[in-house]
Amino acid sequence: MAIGVAHIEKGHFELAEGELQAELDQHPQSKGAIYELGRLAALRGQGTESAAYFKRALMAAPNNPSCHANLGWVLVSGDDFDASMEHFGHAVMLKAEKSSALAGLGVLALRQGNSEEARVQLQLALQSNPQNSVAHDFLEVIRTGEAEEALGPEMLPRVASVLFRAYADTTNDVVEEQERKQQLGDQYNF
Repeated sequence: MAIGVAHIEKGHFELAEGELQAELDQHPQSKGAIYELGRLAALRGQGTESAAYFKRALMAAPNNPSCHANLGWVLVSGDDFDASMEHFGHAVMLKAEKSSALAGLGVLALRQGNSEEARVQLQLALQSNPQNSVAHDFLEVIRTGEAEEALGPEMLPRVASVLFRAYADTTNDVVEEQERKQQLGDQYNF
């Protein structure tokens, strides 16, 4: 799978797909391969395929915040606003992808024509992570009034290239959060 991820990072999408599909053929329940195929589809602008892979990944790992945030982005780019809000909400509650999810809620509000709510959510995303370039970009879009252009068909690949992290990175977040919760539980006998 690592070779497939490396191909994605280098922009060699056909090679990545071959490696990831081979991994999935050998290990049909490989959460990592399923997640990476979702990320690859998003980078290609294939929202329907990407959503299907992220939904499948969530069936295997329902508390993966990156899966929820990524699926939220895919769904908002495809106009499924209610479902995107649900997945962004899960990502915010799981905290590991809070800045990405808040930026997603901002873009969702912008797509629904509510630029003031969009501004609030994007500013919250920047408070959570001042380096969130997507939040910076969309605040600039609001300032300049160029929302229609920015929300076009190239939105999903652009967002995916900036925010969607490799599966290995996302599992570390989940493990760290679970370990932290376990430590708190042990400390307070939850």
